[in-house]
Amino acid sequence: MPALVSGTALILGAGSPLAREMAALLAQRGLSLILAGRDAEDLQRIAADLAIRFAVKVSVEPFDALDVEDHEEFWLRLKAENPDLNGVVCAFGLMLDQKAMEERPIMAQQVLAANFNGAVSILLHAANDLERQSHGWIVGIS
Repeated sequence: MPALVSGTALILGAGSPLAREMAALLAQRGLSLILAGRDAEDLQRIAADLAIRFAVKVSVEPFDALDVEDHEEFWLRLKAENPDLNGVVCAFGLMLDQKAMEERPIMAQQVLAANFNGAVSILLHAANDLERQSHGWIVGIS
Protein backbone atom coordinates (compact mmCIF):
# COMPACT_ATOMS: atom_id res chain seq x y z
CA MET A 1 0.00 0.00 0.00
CA PRO A 2 1.16 3.54 -0.61
CA ALA A 3 2.82 5.46 2.18
CA LEU A 4 -0.13 7.87 2.17
CA VAL A 5 -2.31 5.22 3.83
CA SER A 6 -2.23 6.14 7.50
CA GLY A 7 -4.48 7.17 10.34
CA THR A 8 -7.73 5.33 10.99
CA ALA A 9 -9.81 3.19 8.65
CA LEU A 10 -13.48 2.32 9.01
CA ILE A 11 -14.41 -1.16 7.83
CA LEU A 12 -18.12 -1.56 7.14
CA GLY A 13 -19.31 -5.15 7.17
CA ALA A 14 -16.18 -6.08 9.07
CA GLY A 15 -17.34 -9.59 9.91
CA SER A 16 -17.04 -10.95 6.38
CA PRO A 17 -13.98 -13.07 5.56
CA LEU A 18 -12.79 -10.60 2.91
CA ALA A 19 -13.18 -7.66 5.30
CA ARG A 20 -11.22 -9.55 7.98
CA GLU A 21 -8.32 -9.99 5.58
CA MET A 22 -8.47 -6.33 4.60
CA ALA A 23 -8.48 -5.36 8.28
CA ALA A 24 -5.41 -7.51 8.90
CA LEU A 25 -3.57 -5.91 5.96
CA LEU A 26 -4.38 -2.41 7.19
CA ALA A 27 -3.49 -3.24 10.80
CA GLN A 28 -0.21 -4.77 9.64
CA ARG A 29 0.60 -1.37 8.14
CA GLY A 30 -0.12 0.32 11.47
CA LEU A 31 -3.55 1.81 10.84
CA SER A 32 -6.03 2.10 13.66
CA LEU A 33 -9.31 0.40 12.80
CA ILE A 34 -13.01 0.85 13.42
CA LEU A 35 -14.84 -2.41 12.76
CA ALA A 36 -18.51 -1.82 12.01
CA GLY A 37 -21.30 -4.29 11.48
CA ARG A 38 -24.31 -6.01 12.96
CA ASP A 39 -22.68 -8.81 15.00
CA ALA A 40 -20.96 -6.95 17.84
CA GLU A 41 -19.85 -10.14 19.60
CA ASP A 42 -18.07 -11.42 16.49
CA LEU A 43 -16.53 -8.01 15.83
CA GLN A 44 -15.21 -7.84 19.41
CA ARG A 45 -13.36 -11.15 18.85
CA ILE A 46 -11.92 -9.89 15.57
CA ALA A 47 -10.89 -6.60 17.20
CA ALA A 48 -9.14 -8.33 20.10
CA ASP A 49 -7.22 -10.57 17.70
CA LEU A 50 -6.10 -7.67 15.49
CA ALA A 51 -5.10 -5.51 18.45
CA ILE A 52 -2.96 -8.31 19.89
CA ARG A 53 -1.38 -9.43 16.62
CA PHE A 54 -0.58 -5.97 15.25
CA ALA A 55 -0.46 -3.71 18.34
CA VAL A 56 -2.95 -1.23 16.87
CA LYS A 57 -6.03 0.48 18.25
CA VAL A 58 -9.19 -1.34 17.17
CA SER A 59 -12.72 -0.33 18.14
CA VAL A 60 -16.12 -1.78 17.31
CA GLU A 61 -19.25 0.10 16.25
CA PRO A 62 -22.74 -1.17 15.48
CA PHE A 63 -23.75 -0.48 11.87
CA ASP A 64 -26.82 -1.40 9.86
CA ALA A 65 -26.75 -0.66 6.13
CA LEU A 66 -30.54 -0.51 6.09
CA ASP A 67 -30.68 2.26 8.71
CA VAL A 68 -29.92 5.05 6.24
CA GLU A 69 -31.53 7.61 8.56
CA ASP A 70 -28.63 7.02 10.99
CA HIS A 71 -25.78 7.08 8.48
CA GLU A 72 -25.01 10.80 8.65
CA GLU A 73 -24.96 10.84 12.46
CA PHE A 74 -22.89 7.64 12.45
CA TRP A 75 -20.25 9.14 10.15
CA LEU A 76 -20.14 12.51 11.91
CA ARG A 77 -19.79 10.88 15.33
CA LEU A 78 -16.98 8.59 14.18
CA LYS A 79 -15.19 11.47 12.47
CA ALA A 80 -15.47 13.63 15.60
CA GLU A 81 -14.10 10.81 17.75
CA ASN A 82 -11.38 9.93 15.21
CA PRO A 83 -10.14 13.09 13.45
CA ASP A 84 -7.59 10.99 11.53
CA LEU A 85 -10.36 8.82 10.02
CA ASN A 86 -9.46 9.01 6.36
CA GLY A 87 -10.14 5.57 4.94
CA VAL A 88 -13.26 3.48 4.43
CA VAL A 89 -13.66 -0.11 3.30
CA CYS A 90 -17.22 -0.98 2.32
CA ALA A 91 -17.54 -4.77 2.52
CA PHE A 92 -21.12 -5.31 3.63
CA GLY A 93 -23.69 -7.08 1.54
CA LEU A 94 -26.95 -8.89 1.99
CA MET A 95 -27.13 -12.16 0.07
CA LEU A 96 -30.40 -14.06 0.02
CA ASP A 97 -31.39 -17.25 -1.77
CA GLN A 98 -32.01 -16.60 -5.49
CA LYS A 99 -35.01 -18.94 -5.69
CA ALA A 100 -36.58 -17.36 -2.60
CA MET A 101 -36.18 -13.89 -4.11
CA GLU A 102 -37.81 -15.02 -7.34
CA GLU A 103 -40.78 -16.29 -5.35
CA ARG A 104 -40.91 -13.30 -3.00
CA PRO A 105 -39.78 -10.11 -4.81
CA ILE A 106 -39.86 -8.16 -1.53
CA MET A 107 -36.73 -10.09 -0.59
CA ALA A 108 -34.97 -8.80 -3.72
CA GLN A 109 -35.96 -5.28 -2.71
CA GLN A 110 -34.32 -5.86 0.69
CA VAL A 111 -31.10 -6.89 -1.04
CA LEU A 112 -31.15 -3.72 -3.15
CA ALA A 113 -31.97 -1.57 -0.15
CA ALA A 114 -28.94 -2.86 1.77
CA ASN A 115 -26.43 -3.37 -1.01
CA PHE A 116 -27.19 -0.31 -3.12
CA ASN A 117 -29.09 2.25 -1.06
CA GLY A 118 -27.14 1.48 2.11
CA ALA A 119 -23.79 1.68 0.36
CA VAL A 120 -24.65 4.89 -1.50
CA SER A 121 -25.93 6.50 1.70
CA ILE A 122 -22.93 5.87 3.96
CA LEU A 123 -20.33 6.31 1.23
CA LEU A 124 -21.72 9.67 0.15
CA HIS A 125 -21.31 10.96 3.69
CA ALA A 126 -17.77 9.62 3.80
CA ALA A 127 -16.82 10.79 0.29
CA ASN A 128 -18.12 14.31 0.81
CA ASP A 129 -16.21 14.64 4.07
CA LEU A 130 -12.99 13.15 2.67
CA GLU A 131 -13.21 15.48 -0.31
CA ARG A 132 -13.62 18.48 2.00
CA GLN A 133 -10.45 17.49 3.86
CA SER A 134 -8.65 16.97 0.51
CA HIS A 135 -7.40 13.49 1.31
CA GLY A 136 -8.58 10.00 2.06
CA TRP A 137 -9.62 6.83 0.32
CA ILE A 138 -12.59 4.50 -0.15
CA VAL A 139 -12.51 0.85 -1.16
CA GLY A 140 -15.79 -0.69 -2.27
CA ILE A 141 -16.08 -4.46 -2.39
CA SER A 142 -19.03 -5.91 -4.23
